[in-house]
Amino acid sequence: MPTWRGGERIVITDADGIEHNTISMPQLEIGRELTTLMSCIYEAQLVMPFDWISWRLQSQFAYGIDPEAAISVGDAVRLLTTICRSCRFNEGAFGRAFTDAPCPS
Repeated sequence: MPTWRGGERIVITDADGIEHNTISMPQLEIGRELTTLMSCIYEAQLVMPFDWISWRLQSQFAYGIDPEAAISVGDAVRLLTTICRSCRFNEGAFGRAFTDAPCPS
């Protein structure tokens, strides 16, 4: 289950030895299973270079995924790429893709 970590008040010392009070950057930890899945997707080279943002907006998946519909291997790879790439812009997108909605067959 994804969990937010960080956001704690911390004291850091800069290169000049001056201490600064700051807050650590909060980040979402998606958990071991989802981290392993993402690593496997990248290791299998299933994240491909293409204009995934435009494809997503124009594809049959623009408004969700029909869990009853079969999709092509190409669309499955493009969908995985879109899910993985969107994590850079939407914290938690990867976790939600696999926990909130069914995957296509």
